[in-house]
Amino acid sequence: MQINLLPNHSKKSQHTFNPDRLLGVSGLGGWLIVVQFGLLTSLVGLFIQMPEFYASVFDSEYWRALTSKSSELYHPLWGITIVFETLYNTFFIGLLIWSIFMFYRKKSIVPRLLVILYSSQFISTIIDFVLIYQNPIAAQMDDGLLFMHLFRSAVSFAIWVPYFLKSKRVRNTFVR
Repeated sequence: MQINLLPNHSKKSQHTFNPDRLLGVSGLGGWLIVVQFGLLTSLVGLFIQMPEFYASVFDSEYWRALTSKSSELYHPLWGITIVFETLYNTFFIGLLIWSIFMFYRKKSIVPRLLVILYSSQFISTIIDFVLIYQNPIAAQMDDGLLFMHLFRSAVSFAIWVPYFLKSKRVRNTFVR
């Protein structure tokens, strides 16, 4: 929408006011491209990995081997860890889908949703890390991937939470 500020006496003296220019940068460009890629690849990755992982973990023999006191693989934290990861991943997938949907609709709730998403991912990774490393059998099985996941989650948290709290592009884009 453009509003003429001066009467139309000559083309050279005509000035127009464009309210969109006051906002500065906006739209799903810039660093938001990286965010989009991360959100979408996270969702695809979860949909690929989760069914196979949970089908094996909740297999009755596997579950019994980890949670039965008579098993040599038993540790009381196995059940708690698996249930925690299942509940969190279910919550995370729901939050991720909702965040992506709101992201593309440019809703004003998106910055808060993504702060919650990155914060909860970081906190849950810390909890998972502690649970795994309190279980000597699980700690021995870790080949460094859990630490890398914790590091990646911390870096994502450290970069994207401040970005969504301070960015002018974010403030100008998610306004609906």
